[in-house]
Amino acid sequence: MVQGWILIACSFIYISALFGIAYYGDRHSFLYNNRFIRPQIYSLSMAVYFTSWTFYGAVGRASTEGLGFLPIYLGPLLTFFFFGSIIDRIIRISKKQSTTSIADFIAARYGKSQVIAVLVTTIAVIGIIPYIALQLKAVSMGFSILTTGDVTQDTSSISLFKDTAWWIALLMALFTIVFGTRHLDATEHHQGMMQAVAFESVIKLVAFVFVGLFVCYSMFNGIDDIFTRINQSSGLEKFSLGGFSSSEFIAQTLISMCAIICLPRQFHVTVVENYHRYDFQVARIMMPLYLIIASAFVLPIAGAGWLMFDEGSVNADTLVLNLPIIADQKWLTILAFLGGGSAATAMVIVSSVTLSTMVCNEIVIPIIFKLFQIKLNQQRNLSRLFLNIRRVTIILLLLLAYGFYRLTAQDFSLTSFGLLSFVAVAQFAPALIGGVMWRRGNFHGAVSGLTSGFLIWVYTLLLPTLASNDWISSDFIEKGLFNNSWLTPTSLFGSEMQLITHGIVWSLGTNLFLYIAVSLLTRARVREKIQAAAFFHEVDISQQASQLEQRKSNATIDDLKALSERFMGPEKADAVFMIYETRYGEKLSPGRHASPNLLKFIEKQLASAIGSSTAKVVLDSTIKGRDMHLEDVVSIVDEASQVMQFNRDLLQSAIENISMGVSVIDEQQRIVAWNQRYLSLFDYPKGFVHVGRPIADLVRLNLIAANLSLEKIEAMIEERLQLMQDGTPHEYERDRPDGSILLIQGNPTPGGGFVTTFADITDLRKTTQALKETNTYLEKRVEDRTQELSVLNDQLLQAKSVAEQANQSKTRFLASASHDLLQPLNAARLFTSALHQQHQEQEQEQEQDKDRGLIENIDHSLTAAEEILSTLLDISKLDAGVLETHVIDFCIQDVLKQLSAEFTVIAENQNLTLKTVPCYQTVHSDSQLLRRVIQNFLSNAIRYTTSGKILMGCRRLKGFLRIEVWDTGPGISESDTTLIFEEFKRLPHHGHEKKGLGLGLAIVDRVSHILDHPIKVTSALGKGSVFSITVPIGKSKPAPAANEQASISTRKVGGLEDLNVLCIDNDPTILKGMATLLRGWKCQVIAASSLADAQTKCPDQRPEIILADYQLDNDENGLDTMDQLQSFFEPIPPGTSIPGVLVTAQTGDALVDEVHQRGYQILHKPVKPAALRAMMTKLIKSQTKK
Repeated sequence: MVQGWILIACSFIYISALFGIAYYGDRHSFLYNNRFIRPQIYSLSMAVYFTSWTFYGAVGRASTEGLGFLPIYLGPLLTFFFFGSIIDRIIRISKKQSTTSIADFIAARYGKSQVIAVLVTTIAVIGIIPYIALQLKAVSMGFSILTTGDVTQDTSSISLFKDTAWWIALLMALFTIVFGTRHLDATEHHQGMMQAVAFESVIKLVAFVFVGLFVCYSMFNGIDDIFTRINQSSGLEKFSLGGFSSSEFIAQTLISMCAIICLPRQFHVTVVENYHRYDFQVARIMMPLYLIIASAFVLPIAGAGWLMFDEGSVNADTLVLNLPIIADQKWLTILAFLGGGSAATAMVIVSSVTLSTMVCNEIVIPIIFKLFQIKLNQQRNLSRLFLNIRRVTIILLLLLAYGFYRLTAQDFSLTSFGLLSFVAVAQFAPALIGGVMWRRGNFHGAVSGLTSGFLIWVYTLLLPTLASNDWISSDFIEKGLFNNSWLTPTSLFGSEMQLITHGIVWSLGTNLFLYIAVSLLTRARVREKIQAAAFFHEVDISQQASQLEQRKSNATIDDLKALSERFMGPEKADAVFMIYETRYGEKLSPGRHASPNLLKFIEKQLASAIGSSTAKVVLDSTIKGRDMHLEDVVSIVDEASQVMQFNRDLLQSAIENISMGVSVIDEQQRIVAWNQRYLSLFDYPKGFVHVGRPIADLVRLNLIAANLSLEKIEAMIEERLQLMQDGTPHEYERDRPDGSILLIQGNPTPGGGFVTTFADITDLRKTTQALKETNTYLEKRVEDRTQELSVLNDQLLQAKSVAEQANQSKTRFLASASHDLLQPLNAARLFTSALHQQHQEQEQEQEQDKDRGLIENIDHSLTAAEEILSTLLDISKLDAGVLETHVIDFCIQDVLKQLSAEFTVIAENQNLTLKTVPCYQTVHSDSQLLRRVIQNFLSNAIRYTTSGKILMGCRRLKGFLRIEVWDTGPGISESDTTLIFEEFKRLPHHGHEKKGLGLGLAIVDRVSHILDHPIKVTSALGKGSVFSITVPIGKSKPAPAANEQASISTRKVGGLEDLNVLCIDNDPTILKGMATLLRGWKCQVIAASSLADAQTKCPDQRPEIILADYQLDNDENGLDTMDQLQSFFEPIPPGTSIPGVLVTAQTGDALVDEVHQRGYQILHKPVKPAALRAMMTKLIKSQTKK
């Protein structure tokens, strides 16, 4: 079993998908413009024939009657293979006649008879309502089996709102109203609805095939295995033949052949929804293929059910659901349920649209027009009313179907429902097929056949079915009408046949006989002959070749030219003949007989002027001298009336949509057209304006209302009429007594008429005057404002100058502060580092431990102070906006390598491991600001990680590079990931370093916004965190040499012993601290305060590395000093230079670039000893390689 909520959820998703597909299809028509996709949608929509009866009932019938299920599949196959041309003909006629349904089509053939339309609609509704109820029963049955396992449906015990069929009926009503009644024009294609139906056709086929494959190859070892087991149980013959009889098989095949075109829903999707004749040619192949695939697994599924269940233990109609249930395949059970549901809903949707169209167009709307004609004539737009009527009809039809289902759910099988409906709609076949194939069929024959066939269907099929379920007395069925055994409904005149076969033979046979006989014995009315001529003239194409040959023998070039000049004019006719000569390379000599190609070409040109039907008749009548047939008269009259009606509607529509009043007069100066605006402007008495009224009467009435003298009125009328008679355009304004102003413009029309427009320009004149006054006022205001703005601009320029000066002062102050504040801290840091180095060499263990703690506390305090000052300076620069970015393309490895060297030692001091994954990708960013961001990530990782590892590396993304720092620290909760970027925010985590202002990530956040580099934090409590920044990829640069051999040095790796270091700084304290620190590392230190001092102290001794401050005394700087020392000391060996490190508190990007351009490295104060040692070691190694 499947839980109810799962089934409801799946159904809701499926129905939502249907709504989505239909909505998308209505909004986007590109699929219907595709020559390949459109025929597939059309073909799949025709599979609406495959209903729940076919999905469930075919298997149920096959399990009891064997091959008896086959007619419902075989009938459509035979129709498409052998009678597809008839359907194609129906499609072509329907398009020409613009029919909206099968009722409309049959009625149009027989004189557009309202009686036939009502009769066909009535039969369709009575015959299809049980069929719709069948679909509701199938869905409800499937839901009940899957949720409760109970196939019985006692609808009397189920409340309305707990009945699945009720909600399905409401949903289908909603879907049909939304996507089936969007437009009033019933001939307009329902693209969205048809795409949804096509989608359902795919779903139900896939579901049925999946169930078949599962049963055959999962539950059994193939189809052969199923029938072998049946044969071993001595049931193969009984199963395969069952209740099969040849007469029943033939009769049901016949009605299935009729049903594929006579079912209203099939007629709708096949004929009304057809876009192009080519689509049907594709469907003639696709639809039979669909039915063959669908029928392939009917017998295997039925045979499997015959083997798996005891006879009578389950309802045979439910085998498609019960087989997956006993195999415990929930997914397949739900798929089968959706397949059966799609088969049912597609039929309900299309049938509801079709029946509602038939009921509204043929019954409801005609009745409304007869009962409320006067009221309706007063309404300008009835489309909304008619659409609402159609929507209400859909709801009523589905409510009727639901009511029938509630009454009969326990009494009928799916097959009995389906066969009843098939036989009912098969009554349309004689009138429909005879109407397009037999010219003599008429109204009387069609009415006689339809009426008799329907009544016999009721008598021989409907009543016995109702009686078998005790709806009516069974005595009537047993004894017959008037107690006459010859009139027994189940055996008329003693015929002994199965119930369905009996009903088919008598109802359809009587229908066909009376249609032919009555049509032969009665005469068609004139209107019927006109419609019949229109139907048969449409397909009179086969005679064109012989007609062209006959024309060739009689028509000459002169005849055609004279005819063309008469209808198109001499100039146009000459141009047409010249075009033909140029296009076909044929010389048209006078007196020569016209070729078939020329006749066809001239007919096409005439058709553009006088219509296709008229052009054909004119050519035949004028050139051959033959009499016009009734079809020709009908074509000409129809075409002329259509053109006249179109022109009249077009003119009226055009003038009604003009905001001005319009009046049109003919050459006799009588009014022939006007719009509502014209009447409202002059307030004419009711009925005063009518077609043919002299325009002089209307002008006179208007002038009398203006209180003018009679003499002046007559003079103005005469002047106005003279202008119209002469065809002189005129324009003037008239001031009316009520203060309004009319602009009157008149222009002549071809043929002597005149068009006059009347525009109320009162507001325009008032607006013009107001604009003039406003213009004067605005000019004065602009002058005043210009003067005010001039003064304000001067003040703004002065304020801008002051602000720029203040900004420059602030920038200089920040630069000076960064140097002056950090200088003493740098000296203190150097001294503590030297002191720490000395104590490591002491031998007294207790004293060493005691002093080391003090030294470490001092070092930590200095570090905290340095970070606080550095961070505050950075924050100040960022907030002041004085920080400039220098975005360039550079290799990210340069930054990663420096940071790795700097922080590896720091991490080792904290008993942590820092691993860096090399990356040589070129990025586009500011190298210094990006370095500061990654440096903050590393600092935080080391600070808050007590043990474990730290990983720095990069991930390549599409167009970007993400730089990540992973740690194994305590992690950050999800709620705190946004708080950590706020100023002075520090989370209560334990780590190596607890002190700090909490500004590091605030700086990171500001820098990321300046550079537009997104920052991301991913963290898990107790596991660690990942901080990353994403930068764009820059233009590639050459990759570094892949082969880097280890350097061979006389000095041990990482050792600085006996290294000659030249230190230059103008601050004695810092110089002394630096010397002390370096001597603690066993370096040979030469301390100098300037260039001259350095040259004096080491005239012959060449240093191995130079450490210089940037700001020296006497306007000297460290860079220039190191350059001059390079040339002072003799390079040994030639071509090498002394490595140099610039130590400064300045952080400008320009300075960093200049340092690197001169071949030196840079360290910012306060200098961290670990970073200094790492830098010196790196430079000495690189120097040794050279």
